[in-house]
Amino acid sequence: MQYEGWSLTVSVYFAMTALTTAGLEAADVDPHHDTFTNWFIAFYVMFGVGIFGSTMGWVAGKLFEHYARLGMREKVHKRLAKEDLEFASLLLANTNKNNRRFGYGEFLEFMLVRLSLADISTLHDLRHRFDELDKKNRGHITIEDIQAELEFERFDLEKDGVIKMVEFVTICGKLGIGQDNTERLAIFNRIDLGGKGEINRKAFSTWWHSEGRAQLPASGQERAVAYITGDATNVQQRRAAAPSILRSVSDLPIGAREREHLGPSPGSRSRSIARLTGMPSSSKKSSSKNKISSKRKQGKKKPRPSGEAATSPLLNRASSCIE
Repeated sequence: MQYEGWSLTVSVYFAMTALTTAGLEAADVDPHHDTFTNWFIAFYVMFGVGIFGSTMGWVAGKLFEHYARLGMREKVHKRLAKEDLEFASLLLANTNKNNRRFGYGEFLEFMLVRLSLADISTLHDLRHRFDELDKKNRGHITIEDIQAELEFERFDLEKDGVIKMVEFVTICGKLGIGQDNTERLAIFNRIDLGGKGEINRKAFSTWWHSEGRAQLPASGQERAVAYITGDATNVQQRRAAAPSILRSVSDLPIGAREREHLGPSPGSRSRSIARLTGMPSSSKKSSSKNKISSKRKQGKKKPRPSGEAATSPLLNRASSCIE
């Protein structure tokens, strides 16, 4: 301002037009201007335009939010029309209520649709999801319901909507439920009332509320929270524990019910467990022993490298679940 001899009004005008790029011109390189003036103009334009644009965007956003809140408040307090009454009656009919009374939940659904923040299909999806969590049809859900759902989703290794015997034993082993795999298998048989060899969401949730949480030791409760929240503490310990848990399933005592699902004969039973755990079956072991003995006679046996462990997709999914 002093350099050009401008007044305050003229200086502000040219400063603003330069920042809005409306009156932006290249920096003056007149030899009569000193170097400081040229550098000041260059950096002023380079950084000032971005800062000015961000400031204007922030101000515009605040104004938009303010007027949006005013508009929403006006819609909330807007007088009810005949169409609103018809929709309210329809909403009560869909909720199977005969008392013609609105609770806060029904009023919230009514206002969400009235304010165009949700549609009927979205409300139906939310209601269906709520009913899935409310296994006992109590009309409300608890933190334990949500925890049971998260436990089911996290440890359903095959993501098929049911928990099989191996998966259930793995869950109990990670959470410290049961003294050994024999006791965990007995718990599985008690939950699997239909004898299908699998546990659905409702059966798992019922067991979790009645017995599962009560059987958790103090350390198991901490691990349960860690699995749900994805806590990365002691990851190496949990990762090392999963293979031993899965592989020990092959040593489970199999009863009549398990034979129906794993096969009628001991050979087919061991092969079924082998497919789940990735461990070689007994029949394959016997055949492999015969092959090894024949190779020894011929001097062609190739020793297996030490430390080599059998792997399976289920074992890999368990390890990734722990991580």
